[in-house]
Amino acid sequence: MPQSNQSKPGYLSRGLRQRELCEHLGMNYREVAQAARKLGLSTHAYVQQQTQWQLRDELYYPPEEKCGDPNDL
Repeated sequence: MPQSNQSKPGYLSRGLRQRELCEHLGMNYREVAQAARKLGLSTHAYVQQQTQWQLRDELYYPPEEKCGDPNDL
């Protein structure tokens, strides 16, 4: 049976933890933490700045996904 256009990969619907996102994007988590610390940023702020992924409830979502989309209800 063909998949509908509305089906999304699992990480799009459930989000990724910070380490999962780093692995997904090929980023070294330790290097991310060191760079963030060097800039005086939290790792959350640094990862969002570098990737444009949005942090929501401790999970990251791709930038295309809008926060508070009424279709998510």
